[in-house]
Amino acid sequence: MKEEQIIAGFIRTAIRNPSKQITVKEISSESKINRTYFYQFFDSEEDIAIETVFSLISAFINRIFPSFFCLNCVNRSAVEKGVQDLIVHKEILEALLLEQPNHIFVLINLQNKIKTHIETKLMHITLIDQHKKDFFSFKYN
Repeated sequence: MKEEQIIAGFIRTAIRNPSKQITVKEISSESKINRTYFYQFFDSEEDIAIETVFSLISAFINRIFPSFFCLNCVNRSAVEKGVQDLIVHKEILEALLLEQPNHIFVLINLQNKIKTHIETKLMHITLIDQHKKDFFSFKYN
């Protein structure tokens, strides 16, 4: 998917440069797309920064989520890999979140997107005992 390709290019660029200094031209070049194509997916550098944070966090959730519903067991390696993924991108996540002009509104928007993502995943799980489902519903309401 091209959106993932652009986000990956943004991450590679953000590793080398502070995100406030990243331009659409740099992102496009790193992603091997043209600038016009960038704007089919994102409105601005700020927009891709927010989507990148959501992408990294939702990838973490997707990786560890199944381990919570394994028949009374936790898939330790999946959780460890998910946490390791976040640690690898910790500095980028912090920088992207702290550098947003409307920091508090960005966090609220991000929190709502994550909540919706988790609720959607919960709705698709049929073989989950109600106790675990109630726990996650309570935590993210």
